[in-house]
Amino acid sequence: MSKKPCAGVFLSEKLKPVQERAAQTKEFDFGLPSVAQKLRVDYVRATESFSTFIPAHKSVPDNSVAYRCLESDNIEEAVEQWEIPDFGLWQVPAVRFPSFEGTPRRVAALVVAD
Repeated sequence: MSKKPCAGVFLSEKLKPVQERAAQTKEFDFGLPSVAQKLRVDYVRATESFSTFIPAHKSVPDNSVAYRCLESDNIEEAVEQWEIPDFGLWQVPAVRFPSFEGTPRRVAALVVAD
């Protein structure tokens, strides 16, 4: 792996665990519109020099390249700042994985020191 601080971040469209549990519980059905799924962290693999903690189930910003790549066949890339303590500005290229019927859309992003 690179000596540069970086992390491979694997994302899928899903609810937060608490939202998932609430959606399955009838007594919380107040007739409100359902919460939209977001791209959330499934797994992170980081270099030793990458000191920022990216928690599982954390959603990426709505304007992230992770969302843009879902709409194209291209690798999308931008400098981004996610709402994570000490995240700072990072170069983030992202690509979507092929999806299959009945499975959530998935994205791989590489978070690299800018």
